[in-house]
Amino acid sequence: IISRFFPPEMGAASVRIFNMARELQCRGFDIEVITAMPNYPKGEIFESYKGKVVHKEEVEGVPVLRYWLYPSVSRNPVLRLYSMISFAMSMCMALPHLWRRKPNFIVINSPPIIVGFAGVMLAKLCGVHTIANISDIWPLSALELGAIKRGAFYSLLEQIENFIYKNSSACITQSIETATHIDERVPGKRTFLYRNLDRKSPYLEDGARYDPNGFRIIYAGLLGVAQGILELCRNIDFRELGVEFHIYGAGNELKAICDYINSKPGCQVFLHEVVPKDQMQAILSKFHATIIPLRNHIHGAFPSKISMALSAGLPILFSGGGEGASIVERYGFGLVSEAGDYTAVQKNIKLLKTMGREQYEKIRNNCIRACHTDFDYERQADRLYSFLMSHA
Repeated sequence: IISRFFPPEMGAASVRIFNMARELQCRGFDIEVITAMPNYPKGEIFESYKGKVVHKEEVEGVPVLRYWLYPSVSRNPVLRLYSMISFAMSMCMALPHLWRRKPNFIVINSPPIIVGFAGVMLAKLCGVHTIANISDIWPLSALELGAIKRGAFYSLLEQIENFIYKNSSACITQSIETATHIDERVPGKRTFLYRNLDRKSPYLEDGARYDPNGFRIIYAGLLGVAQGILELCRNIDFRELGVEFHIYGAGNELKAICDYINSKPGCQVFLHEVVPKDQMQAILSKFHATIIPLRNHIHGAFPSKISMALSAGLPILFSGGGEGASIVERYGFGLVSEAGDYTAVQKNIKLLKTMGREQYEKIRNNCIRACHTDFDYERQADRLYSFLMSHA
């Protein structure tokens, strides 16, 4: 597996790739991960990895081969591009190792799209089948986030994107939207839906019970521009609603959120330090709902926080569009509003808080049921194993 992101880094992409590696290993595959020196989300290589060009280790039993990169989370597109190119070039050092090992196939995680391109080229040089694991549709996602504009560079990235699809035996996708997009680019390309699911929480059946007088909402995840938690805090009066809003996470907006809370005593917004994933399930069980805000619709995205909520049986307050919104509505996982419509978000919080025990428990039971059926972690891992076995 080739991936730019991997533990001990935090974030959905890192966790998703680790889960894939571990579950395939448990089912009998001989797995190895090629990745970068950990540096996300701060854009600084972690202390114990500094000064290293190549580093070999195991992460919870998964063999990992790491290569240097220039770390950056800068908004400067040139620096971000250089960071991607630096890792793509460092990956070339893995060629002799891959040539000797001759794996049956290489799963290449993209984006970053340049890393995906380099991975495909490595596989070609080794005569190995490629399976592209498409986490987000690039460059379309960058265009929708406003990080890039249409032009010659955008067209070049689209050509690289098409190259990855065409030169892969199959594609793994997080969403049906992504699978449809790939089929439009390369008709007939085989795809497999692999969502970023979480294991069932041991507290799934024993979460916080409905209490309109002590209603508590949680957000756990990155605090970046795309999530818009700062704007959410500024535009929702949680004190007036009689609701506690608890934030667990880190990111670019962390300091601004902290400053806002300090400037608004009694605002009923509480900021907590990042918590290890293995402790998160116990924390989630103490809340009545989770909020999932997206400032922009990103074509093909499936928010990992939906899976987090389902694994804990937490009703969802979803603010955004796309496949995430349609899934929450279709399965009855919670209430949906459009991105940036804070009046609607406030109304939905009030509705969820005051709807009564019977209606609230119905939503909660929908989440629990899905966790045992369509969004079951173990079933998905079994299907992924069968899919990859057909390419082995």
